[in-house]
Amino acid sequence: MERAMATHPSRKTFFAGILGNIFEHYDQALFGLLAPFIAPLFFPEQSPISALMLTYSTMILGIFTKPLGALIFGFIGDRYGRKSALYMTLMGMSIVTCLMGLLPTFSKAGYWAPILLCLCRCLQSFFIAGESTGGAILVLENSGEKSRSFLNSLYNSSTILGIFIASAVVMMISGYQEVFAPFWRIPFFLGSICGLCGVFLRLYAEESVEAPSRATMKVHLKELFAHRRHLLPIVLASGFSYCTYLFSFTFMNGYLPFVSTLSKRQACKMNTSLLLLDFLLLPVFGYLAGRLSKERVMGISALLVAILAIPLFTLLDRGGWGAAFFVRTVIMTLGVGFAATYHHWAMEQMPQKVRYTIMATGAAFGAKLIGLPSNVIGLWLYQKTEWVAAPALYLVVMGSLATIVVFPMLSWRVSKQH
Repeated sequence: MERAMATHPSRKTFFAGILGNIFEHYDQALFGLLAPFIAPLFFPEQSPISALMLTYSTMILGIFTKPLGALIFGFIGDRYGRKSALYMTLMGMSIVTCLMGLLPTFSKAGYWAPILLCLCRCLQSFFIAGESTGGAILVLENSGEKSRSFLNSLYNSSTILGIFIASAVVMMISGYQEVFAPFWRIPFFLGSICGLCGVFLRLYAEESVEAPSRATMKVHLKELFAHRRHLLPIVLASGFSYCTYLFSFTFMNGYLPFVSTLSKRQACKMNTSLLLLDFLLLPVFGYLAGRLSKERVMGISALLVAILAIPLFTLLDRGGWGAAFFVRTVIMTLGVGFAATYHHWAMEQMPQKVRYTIMATGAAFGAKLIGLPSNVIGLWLYQKTEWVAAPALYLVVMGSLATIVVFPMLSWRVSKQH
């Protein structure tokens, strides 16, 4: 039961929650942003577009390990408390990130290089599974209902901060492409050190004000099955949110050099201004959601993505910086409108005793089955059709499904059981 006095999370709890979120998204964005540069290092025998597709494909490999991690860390979070699960996820992420910086390239280890890369990506997905969801739950459960939409948007601002840091680091080292090979490891080592600092900060965080469940794993799985109807909406909503993020900040970096006049470095440099705008828009949409209702803001944003995706992508055909910036800005802004209060919306769809597990599992499947494949699917659609707007077809489908999910959920909401 929430304490009546808990209207805002303590500073320790808030910073412990967002620091892990910053590191998680730094880590995820880092690999996606480096993909166009490291693809030739791990897949030198492939054509440029095939090498990039294979590198993006490693982001999908956690399709089994991420849901497994979500179930395990979700159970720990629901059974022993949010803080215990989050301590383990951040520690594991820090170790795996360090290992990725130590990976040999194809010239040193042959085919073992991409194999080891795939193994690290699977481990990374396992630990990431419970991090972002758990951090959001920890912060929002320690706050009052009226402030949750706005705090959710601030929490998501830390997501952008992590991506911004990764983008800035990649932009700096991409200026030294002639001696790039030694430098791609440095961002991973820096991220690992920052993650370990976050581990120590979490030792002093407060536990959620909502008491954890004391169920065994067997009972907990029965509870999950009883609330299985809430899983699909979480999968579709989180997957669509991830799609808009990847299309804006990762996919475009590799796609624009094929269809526009921009180089890899120019596409990457554009991220900085986009991320700043994203950072500023999140609190605005959090405020609007508190005034207009989060379902309405999320639903309208998803619907506009489905309607505008194809017309926007047609502007990229041999377009310059202005066209690329406009297209990315529109997709990013609509994605922000959907994501700003996603965790608050998701929390209200299920009771507290299975909240962590369902949200983490749903987000894991959404990321692996819908979000992360968008990079590969987008490139594959373009490769097969040679139509510049072909990747937008994926956004049309996912935006339509997200619209259907969010609006009907107004009548599906269950009462919270504490």
